[in-house]
Amino acid sequence: MFVVTESVFSMDGDYPDLKALVELKQRFGFVLVLDEAHGTGVFGPTGGGLAEETGVLDHVDILVGTLGKALASMGAYVLTASQTVIDHLVNHAGELIYSTYLAPACAGAASAAIGRVQSLHTERQRLRKNAAWFRDELVKGGWTTNAFDSQIVPVIVGDPDRALALRDRLLEKGLLAGAVRPPTVPPNSSRLRLSFHSGITQDHLHELLELLNACRTV
Repeated sequence: MFVVTESVFSMDGDYPDLKALVELKQRFGFVLVLDEAHGTGVFGPTGGGLAEETGVLDHVDILVGTLGKALASMGAYVLTASQTVIDHLVNHAGELIYSTYLAPACAGAASAAIGRVQSLHTERQRLRKNAAWFRDELVKGGWTTNAFDSQIVPVIVGDPDRALALRDRLLEKGLLAGAVRPPTVPPNSSRLRLSFHSGITQDHLHELLELLNACRTV
Protein backbone atom coordinates (compact mmCIF):
# COMPACT_ATOMS: atom_id res chain seq x y z
CA MET A 1 0.00 0.00 0.00
CA PHE A 2 1.25 3.45 -0.96
CA VAL A 3 0.15 6.70 0.70
CA VAL A 4 1.05 9.81 -1.29
CA THR A 5 0.79 13.43 -0.20
CA GLU A 6 2.22 16.82 -0.85
CA SER A 7 3.86 18.59 2.07
CA VAL A 8 2.57 22.06 1.18
CA PHE A 9 -0.51 21.91 -1.05
CA SER A 10 -0.25 24.11 -4.10
CA MET A 11 -3.66 25.80 -4.19
CA ASP A 12 -4.31 26.60 -0.52
CA GLY A 13 -0.82 26.63 0.97
CA ASP A 14 -2.02 24.30 3.73
CA TYR A 15 -0.15 21.21 4.87
CA PRO A 16 -0.90 17.85 6.52
CA ASP A 17 0.03 16.60 9.98
CA LEU A 18 3.03 14.52 8.95
CA LYS A 19 3.66 13.25 12.48
CA ALA A 20 0.14 11.80 12.59
CA LEU A 21 0.68 10.29 9.14
CA VAL A 22 3.89 8.62 10.32
CA GLU A 23 2.04 7.21 13.34
CA LEU A 24 -0.44 5.65 10.94
CA LYS A 25 2.43 4.30 8.86
CA GLN A 26 3.93 2.62 11.92
CA ARG A 27 0.57 0.97 12.63
CA PHE A 28 -0.31 -0.12 9.09
CA GLY A 29 3.03 -0.44 7.35
CA PHE A 30 2.35 1.50 4.14
CA VAL A 31 4.96 3.10 1.88
CA LEU A 32 4.98 6.87 2.43
CA VAL A 33 5.59 9.05 -0.64
CA LEU A 34 6.03 12.77 0.02
CA ASP A 35 6.17 15.59 -2.52
CA GLU A 36 8.17 18.53 -1.13
CA ALA A 37 7.88 20.70 -4.25
CA HIS A 38 6.38 23.63 -2.31
CA GLY A 39 8.05 22.91 1.04
CA THR A 40 11.66 22.98 -0.12
CA GLY A 41 13.47 26.16 0.81
CA VAL A 42 10.65 27.40 3.06
CA PHE A 43 10.31 24.79 5.81
CA GLY A 44 12.95 23.11 7.95
CA PRO A 45 16.15 24.31 9.65
CA THR A 46 18.08 23.99 6.39
CA GLY A 47 15.17 24.48 4.01
CA GLY A 48 14.81 20.75 3.47
CA GLY A 49 11.04 20.89 3.69
CA LEU A 50 8.16 20.04 6.01
CA ALA A 51 9.45 16.53 6.75
CA GLU A 52 12.71 18.02 8.01
CA GLU A 53 10.86 20.59 10.11
CA THR A 54 8.57 18.04 11.73
CA GLY A 55 11.37 15.53 12.34
CA VAL A 56 9.90 12.71 10.25
CA LEU A 57 12.32 12.70 7.33
CA ASP A 58 13.70 9.27 8.26
CA HIS A 59 10.18 7.83 7.98
CA VAL A 60 9.57 9.03 4.41
CA ASP A 61 10.20 6.14 2.03
CA ILE A 62 10.15 8.10 -1.22
CA LEU A 63 10.65 11.85 -1.36
CA VAL A 64 10.10 13.73 -4.60
CA GLY A 65 10.65 17.37 -5.38
CA THR A 66 11.58 19.91 -7.99
CA LEU A 67 14.73 21.80 -8.83
CA GLY A 68 12.47 24.67 -9.91
CA LYS A 69 10.52 26.93 -7.56
CA ALA A 70 12.74 27.71 -4.54
CA LEU A 71 15.85 26.29 -6.24
CA ALA A 72 15.31 28.46 -9.32
CA SER A 73 16.44 25.88 -11.87
CA MET A 74 14.57 23.11 -13.70
CA GLY A 75 14.16 19.37 -13.45
CA ALA A 76 13.09 17.16 -10.58
CA TYR A 77 14.34 14.38 -8.34
CA VAL A 78 13.36 11.23 -6.45
CA LEU A 79 15.14 10.41 -3.17
CA THR A 80 14.88 6.96 -1.62
CA ALA A 81 17.00 4.50 0.32
CA SER A 82 15.19 1.56 -1.29
CA GLN A 83 17.22 -0.19 -3.96
CA THR A 84 14.02 -1.95 -5.05
CA VAL A 85 12.39 1.40 -5.81
CA ILE A 86 15.51 2.66 -7.57
CA ASP A 87 15.74 -0.44 -9.76
CA HIS A 88 12.04 -0.23 -10.62
CA LEU A 89 12.26 3.43 -11.66
CA VAL A 90 15.43 2.92 -13.68
CA ASN A 91 13.84 0.06 -15.61
CA HIS A 92 10.19 1.07 -15.84
CA ALA A 93 9.75 4.84 -15.40
CA GLY A 94 9.20 6.27 -18.87
CA GLU A 95 9.73 9.79 -17.56
CA LEU A 96 13.28 8.79 -16.71
CA ILE A 97 14.03 6.37 -19.53
CA TYR A 98 12.88 8.66 -22.35
CA SER A 99 14.07 11.98 -20.93
CA THR A 100 17.21 13.78 -21.97
CA TYR A 101 19.65 14.45 -19.17
CA LEU A 102 19.55 17.67 -17.20
CA ALA A 103 21.66 20.42 -18.77
CA PRO A 104 24.91 20.93 -16.79
CA ALA A 105 24.07 24.61 -16.31
CA CYS A 106 20.74 23.67 -14.69
CA ALA A 107 22.37 21.08 -12.46
CA GLY A 108 25.02 23.59 -11.44
CA ALA A 109 22.45 26.28 -10.73
CA ALA A 110 20.39 23.91 -8.59
CA SER A 111 23.46 22.75 -6.68
CA ALA A 112 24.47 26.34 -5.96
CA ALA A 113 20.90 27.18 -4.93
CA ILE A 114 20.81 24.29 -2.44
CA GLY A 115 23.92 25.66 -0.75
CA ARG A 116 22.41 29.13 -0.67
CA VAL A 117 19.02 27.99 0.64
CA GLN A 118 20.59 26.10 3.54
CA SER A 119 21.97 29.35 4.98
CA LEU A 120 18.80 31.46 4.71
CA HIS A 121 17.26 30.68 8.10
CA THR A 122 16.38 34.30 8.90
CA GLU A 123 14.81 34.81 5.49
CA ARG A 124 12.67 31.69 5.92
CA GLN A 125 11.41 32.91 9.27
CA ARG A 126 10.58 36.34 7.87
CA LEU A 127 8.80 34.87 4.86
CA ARG A 128 6.53 32.69 6.96
CA LYS A 129 5.92 35.44 9.52
CA ASN A 130 4.87 37.78 6.71
CA ALA A 131 2.60 35.14 5.18
CA ALA A 132 0.87 34.49 8.52
CA TRP A 133 0.52 38.23 9.18
CA PHE A 134 -0.95 38.84 5.74
CA ARG A 135 -3.52 36.08 6.25
CA ASP A 136 -4.56 37.67 9.55
CA GLU A 137 -4.94 41.05 7.87
CA LEU A 138 -7.01 39.53 5.06
CA VAL A 139 -9.45 38.08 7.58
CA LYS A 140 -9.63 41.39 9.43
CA GLY A 141 -10.50 43.03 6.13
CA GLY A 142 -13.32 40.61 5.42
CA TRP A 143 -11.53 38.39 2.90
CA THR A 144 -11.54 34.60 3.05
CA THR A 145 -8.26 32.69 3.39
CA ASN A 146 -6.83 30.11 5.84
CA ALA A 147 -4.74 30.11 9.01
CA PHE A 148 -1.53 28.55 7.72
CA ASP A 149 1.87 30.25 7.35
CA SER A 150 3.22 28.96 4.05
CA GLN A 151 4.32 31.20 1.20
CA ILE A 152 1.22 30.28 -0.85
CA VAL A 153 -1.67 32.52 0.22
CA PRO A 154 -5.15 31.96 -1.23
CA VAL A 155 -7.69 34.78 -1.40
CA ILE A 156 -11.00 32.99 -1.92
CA VAL A 157 -13.52 35.07 -3.88
CA GLY A 158 -15.89 32.34 -5.11
CA ASP A 159 -16.99 33.69 -8.47
CA PRO A 160 -14.58 32.93 -11.35
CA ASP A 161 -15.32 36.17 -13.22
CA ARG A 162 -14.58 38.18 -10.09
CA ALA A 163 -11.28 36.33 -9.62
CA LEU A 164 -10.29 37.26 -13.18
CA ALA A 165 -11.34 40.88 -12.66
CA LEU A 166 -9.31 41.14 -9.44
CA ARG A 167 -6.30 39.59 -11.16
CA ASP A 168 -6.53 42.08 -14.02
CA ARG A 169 -6.91 45.05 -11.67
CA LEU A 170 -3.83 44.02 -9.68
CA LEU A 171 -1.88 43.47 -12.90
CA GLU A 172 -2.70 47.04 -13.95
CA LYS A 173 -0.93 48.11 -10.77
CA GLY A 174 2.11 45.96 -11.48
CA LEU A 175 1.25 43.07 -9.17
CA LEU A 176 1.11 39.54 -10.58
CA ALA A 177 -1.43 37.18 -8.98
CA GLY A 178 -2.80 33.96 -10.39
CA ALA A 179 -6.57 33.64 -10.87
CA VAL A 180 -7.46 30.00 -10.24
CA ARG A 181 -10.89 28.70 -11.25
CA PRO A 182 -12.72 25.37 -11.59
CA PRO A 183 -11.91 22.68 -12.49
CA THR A 184 -8.50 23.37 -10.93
CA VAL A 185 -10.33 24.15 -7.67
CA PRO A 186 -13.84 23.13 -6.55
CA PRO A 187 -16.89 25.10 -7.73
CA ASN A 188 -17.52 28.38 -5.90
CA SER A 189 -13.93 28.53 -4.62
CA SER A 190 -12.21 30.58 -7.34
CA ARG A 191 -9.37 32.52 -5.84
CA LEU A 192 -6.35 34.66 -6.25
CA ARG A 193 -3.28 32.56 -5.60
CA LEU A 194 -0.53 34.71 -4.12
CA SER A 195 2.98 33.29 -3.91
CA PHE A 196 5.39 35.21 -1.69
CA HIS A 197 9.18 35.21 -1.76
CA SER A 198 11.68 36.26 0.87
CA GLY A 199 12.29 39.65 -0.76
CA ILE A 200 8.74 40.82 -0.10
CA THR A 201 8.56 43.35 2.72
CA GLN A 202 5.82 44.59 5.02
CA ASP A 203 5.59 47.70 2.86
CA HIS A 204 4.80 45.53 -0.16
CA LEU A 205 2.14 43.67 1.79
CA HIS A 206 0.52 46.88 3.04
CA GLU A 207 0.38 48.08 -0.57
CA LEU A 208 -1.21 44.81 -1.68
CA LEU A 209 -3.81 44.98 1.08
CA GLU A 210 -4.70 48.54 0.12
CA LEU A 211 -5.13 47.50 -3.50
CA LEU A 212 -7.26 44.50 -2.63
CA ASN A 213 -9.51 46.59 -0.41
CA ALA A 214 -9.81 49.23 -3.11
CA CYS A 215 -10.88 46.50 -5.56
CA ARG A 216 -13.44 44.96 -3.21
CA THR A 217 -16.39 45.97 -5.41
CA VAL A 218 -14.91 44.48 -8.59
